[in-house]
Amino acid sequence: MKDNVMRLLPSMTDWSLRKKIVSVIMLGSVVCLLLTLCVLIVSSVNNRHKNSLLQLSSLADILAENAQAALVFSDENEAKRLLKSLQGHHEIDAGWIITEEDKVLAAWDRLGKIGTPPGDYKVTSRQLRDNYWKRSALLYLPVTRDKEHIGYVVLQADFTERWHSQLTVLQQGLIGTGVALLIVFLLATRLQFVISRPLKELADTARTIARNKTYSLRVTQRTRDEIGDLVMAFNEMLGEIQERDAHLSLHRDRLEDEVKRRTAELRTILENTPDTIARYGPDCRRIYVNPAFAAATEGGAAALLGSTPTECPGGASAGHYEALIKQVLASGQDARFELNWIGIRGEAICSHIRLTAEHDSSGKVISVLSVGRDITELNHSRISLNEANKQLEAMNDMLQSLASFDSLTQLPNRRLLLDRLKQALASCTRSGHYGAIMFIDLDNFKTLNDTLGHDIGDILLQQVAKRLESCVREGDTVARLGGDEFVVMLNELSHQAIEAAAQTEVVGNKILALLNQPYQLASHFYQNTPSIGATLFGNHQQSIEELLKQADIAMYQAKKSGRNALRFFDPQMQERINAHASLEDSLRNALVKHEFQLYYQIQVGSSNRPLGAEALIRWMHPERGLISPIEFIPLAEETGLILPLGQWVLETACAQLKCWQQNPLTSELVLAVNVSAKQFRQDDFVAQVKAVIQRHAIDPKLLKLELTESLLLETINETIATMNDLNELGVQFSLDDFGTGYSSLQYLKQLPLDQLKIDQSFVRDLASDSSDKAIVRTIVAMANSLSLEVIAEGVETEEQRAHLLNKGCTHYQGYLFSKPLPIEQFEALLTAKQT
Repeated sequence: MKDNVMRLLPSMTDWSLRKKIVSVIMLGSVVCLLLTLCVLIVSSVNNRHKNSLLQLSSLADILAENAQAALVFSDENEAKRLLKSLQGHHEIDAGWIITEEDKVLAAWDRLGKIGTPPGDYKVTSRQLRDNYWKRSALLYLPVTRDKEHIGYVVLQADFTERWHSQLTVLQQGLIGTGVALLIVFLLATRLQFVISRPLKELADTARTIARNKTYSLRVTQRTRDEIGDLVMAFNEMLGEIQERDAHLSLHRDRLEDEVKRRTAELRTILENTPDTIARYGPDCRRIYVNPAFAAATEGGAAALLGSTPTECPGGASAGHYEALIKQVLASGQDARFELNWIGIRGEAICSHIRLTAEHDSSGKVISVLSVGRDITELNHSRISLNEANKQLEAMNDMLQSLASFDSLTQLPNRRLLLDRLKQALASCTRSGHYGAIMFIDLDNFKTLNDTLGHDIGDILLQQVAKRLESCVREGDTVARLGGDEFVVMLNELSHQAIEAAAQTEVVGNKILALLNQPYQLASHFYQNTPSIGATLFGNHQQSIEELLKQADIAMYQAKKSGRNALRFFDPQMQERINAHASLEDSLRNALVKHEFQLYYQIQVGSSNRPLGAEALIRWMHPERGLISPIEFIPLAEETGLILPLGQWVLETACAQLKCWQQNPLTSELVLAVNVSAKQFRQDDFVAQVKAVIQRHAIDPKLLKLELTESLLLETINETIATMNDLNELGVQFSLDDFGTGYSSLQYLKQLPLDQLKIDQSFVRDLASDSSDKAIVRTIVAMANSLSLEVIAEGVETEEQRAHLLNKGCTHYQGYLFSKPLPIEQFEALLTAKQT
């Protein structure tokens, strides 16, 4: 076959342009159409097949999710109902729902041939077995609940119907391709005639010109298309060649005369220059020396020509000189150096030598030209020149300092500040950190100058500069813009705007406090205050001028507020910072002034008998009234105040348990106390609890600590150890908000828990939401298997309580029984329920 192809190629080479154009267009059209058709059909088949597999996978996910309840409770009717819904999906042939114990809970087959699922369905993750050419697929999907395998879903699909539709599309495409080829053939036949005729005439004319050198011939322009433009350009090129040929003979004689004239000028220069010039051949021997070199050497030109530098004139540096010439000959790279040698009169001469490689037409180095200039006198002046350079550098450093620093305070001036601010903006864009600008103006500075003089004012400015520098970090900048205006630039603050603003406020308050301290100005004792405006900058597109303007505006806001103050440019941010700081101060004062109270929410059993209560902290603010824990507990966590606050709650709860132990009606009530993660992870937390129990002499079994699931996410081993230590004391544990976190069954088995608390989000819609019902049923079943008590919070209606009881939950807490109450009202409620 290869020989047949080779025999065909020469005949194709000899084809006319007409035949080639038609053949190329036809062949290209056929290939393009067929390739396009094949790509479209294959792409369509693949896309449809992928969509079918995606639909199969999505259907399996839905089926697996809905089959969880059926697998947990082995509900065959529910499983059959789920599989029956597959009848509406025409590509699904069969489906199975299988328990973890290999029991086929339900099966469905479109043809009615129900059997066991094909293949090994026991998989640990989704497996799709796609038989592309047999147009079928099998999907095996394990069903898990709380990370535990409870069964499997198997689906079988048949995509034959979609393949038949693609064959129909292929037939239609082939018919369309044939019609298109016929149209292309007719167009190509006409097109080749229009193209080939003028190109043939152009080729014939070019061959005639090449044979006869008759540049006066021209080709007739028959069309105005690209070929016509080619003919026009060809005729213009012939005219240009004809004109240049005529001028070449005229310029040739002039060029030869010019070469002779310049050669004579060069010879005159070489013979009269004071520089020593020599040319060295490939063997490093001189083939030319100028008169200056010959006159400076003993023996003259006769001694120099044909000799190497080491042979004549010789000397200590001759070997280095000759080595450099060989290096230039080898590399073609020019070289420069200084040569010390002895002249004809015995005087020491220092010459600056330049070695230049000379190449032939092929680029090969054929010789080296050496040009030497006497720099003996120049060397004597080098020492003084170096000294002058050092003085010039010192002067430049001084000028640079004057240009970038304030002469009075030695702080960076506006120019240097703008440069550093530009760099800080670029750094913030890269790192995502915030920075800050604080514009500081001294209050009533003009009055000081007018009364005590500018000299005293300058002393104040110098002392202010030193105090400002002591308030910032090493990487920050303190600058003086002029007069009594200073700018502080803070770098690398927090990634969060509110935290960066708080950090800026800390520095600003430090500056306010330090600049408020008295100054000793010569013999005068003086006190001054500043007004500070601040603004943040980050990775936003802010100009330097805009930032300085914002800080300046904020400074004037500080002056309007009464001076001696710090204000942020963003009013909303300033308001949030003030509110945050105010609430933090109030929280600290509340601990000192004992503004907190414990409210108690009753916990009952299935017969409404009181079992205990949960202690809930409340803040009775003297001005704002009752403040919700949602508002101040996160702040307490952030500031670390949660530790003394948690200790107070524990003390107060244990004191209340002590009081209840004196009364037979309340002596068996269990009191639950919430413990934060930060409080629980204290190294001495076990010792704290033990001390409180001993101090109040209570029964530890009546104290229940409520922990959240988030506590289990970190340091699980330390958490288990702490719980075991407290459990040995007799303290009980309840896992709060169960079901909303990420509890692991593996850890639940290791934790010394006594109770699981169902979160109110699952209780709220229990009467109407089937998912909530399933979750509550699962939690109760899990608790029973672990021998744990279950209590539901947020119970507000009798219907919710009935559903919980039906699912096996017998302990409750919520507004149906009572809202959280102060101790007096809570004990009255207990008395009413006991009677």
